[in-house]
Amino acid sequence: MAEISRTQRASRDTQILVNNGMILLSRRLLLWVFSGVLVLFLPKYLGDQGLGQLAFAQSVAALFTTFLALGLSEFLIKEFARNNALIKSHLTSAIGLRIVMSLLVVGAVFVLARLTDYSTDATNIIFLATGAAIAMSFMRLMVAVLHGLEEMRFPAVSEVISRFLVVAIGVPILVQGMGVVAYGGVLFAAAIVNLGINAAYVGRRFPVGISLNMVKIKYLLTGAMPFLFMGFLLDIYNQTDIVILRIFTNEAVVGWYAAANNIYKTIDMLPLALTAAILPTLSRVYSQGADASVAIAKKSIAIGALGIVPLSIGISLFSNEIITTLPYPDSFQHTVPLLTILALTIPITAFLVILGTIAVAVDRQKAWAIALFATVLMNVILNIVAAPYFQENYGNGGIGVALTTLATEIFMVVYGVFLMPKGVIDRATGVTLIKVAVSAGVMAAVVLMVRAAGLGPVPTVLLGGLTYVAVALATKAVPLNDLRYVLDVVRRRLKSDNSDEAAGGVER
Repeated sequence: MAEISRTQRASRDTQILVNNGMILLSRRLLLWVFSGVLVLFLPKYLGDQGLGQLAFAQSVAALFTTFLALGLSEFLIKEFARNNALIKSHLTSAIGLRIVMSLLVVGAVFVLARLTDYSTDATNIIFLATGAAIAMSFMRLMVAVLHGLEEMRFPAVSEVISRFLVVAIGVPILVQGMGVVAYGGVLFAAAIVNLGINAAYVGRRFPVGISLNMVKIKYLLTGAMPFLFMGFLLDIYNQTDIVILRIFTNEAVVGWYAAANNIYKTIDMLPLALTAAILPTLSRVYSQGADASVAIAKKSIAIGALGIVPLSIGISLFSNEIITTLPYPDSFQHTVPLLTILALTIPITAFLVILGTIAVAVDRQKAWAIALFATVLMNVILNIVAAPYFQENYGNGGIGVALTTLATEIFMVVYGVFLMPKGVIDRATGVTLIKVAVSAGVMAAVVLMVRAAGLGPVPTVLLGGLTYVAVALATKAVPLNDLRYVLDVVRRRLKSDNSDEAAGGVER
């Protein structure tokens, strides 16, 4: 009976993971559509300088609000997943602490604005970006509650609504030529809406109050410290490339890089959806027994690799066609080499995100933070060297920043492999990754041959995609049993959703 119980428990955990992965992937697909619209309009109507101002402001805001976040969201997800009874006490203390930190961040940004000689537009967009980042930090506390309960649907819906507002209001503002500050105001308003929706939903189930109980705050700070360190390092890693690029170049070059980076980030839907789904489930399963978590971790790596590798190679091969087709000003032709390089980083980033999530879920966040520190140090040093070198010799410092990103993420993945629990990275995992790489290699060869023969982009992409699927199935890159299981869960999920609609949309 014990064996049957373990089997049933494993099946339930896998089903929760697949269901939540489906919800978050559906959200990412919708966000991908909205992001695609913005990718079309932002460079066209803001130009390279306006886009550079926006990217720089968002990077500055992210660096300042790192200390505001304090790593609490990630810590709370793990705490709530393992013990739902902690929600009431932890949430109010986290809100109180975040209010205090928000006031400090606003003061710091105000001092920065007074000490620098940025233009009025640049200063205003920094203030708006900081306000949006603060609102999103409070929103993540609400989402931490729901993710800790392994409920992904409502946060997904609220984020889609928020992004829809950005597109529905922001695009007309861009077309009317109202500029980067007006668009920044839309981003701020959308962040407030996202926060309000999640706070209202959580408030119906738990008290959303303010507490400054120092004992509880000390407990939260102690537990969140490794996540704060990792969050700070990640923000330095993710944002200093633009800051360093701005120091050694100009707003136009930052705009070229931001355009490539925006396209690059729209492809992160699969690994981010997957990792958001596995963190609470894997945390809970690991607390019940380490062995049960290994199978989930391995499946996550396999599914992530299978989905993201062909997208990466396709974007890299067609980077020139992508930029040429998009309605960008001629100056954005400088974005082509940046997109070619960054696209090759996509599967490495996906693998890195999945490894990091697994490390956090199995309580290896301190070791992961040390690895991040080494990676960030390497990234900053290489960027300081590469950005001015490529700016002086090739007129595009973004090339050096993109190459630095590729190099440092490869380093981090190699380090991260050694941090995985025993059994996660084994022979079977290696064989799966090799099969995915072979499938992608054959796809790339077919694409190059077909394109050389003069076939158009659309049929070339279709033939490449069909080739990848055929080779992946032939080599059994992912076992057919796993695919059948996922399809069965999808079918039951759709049937359940239809039943909910027929019952008047009552939640179960």
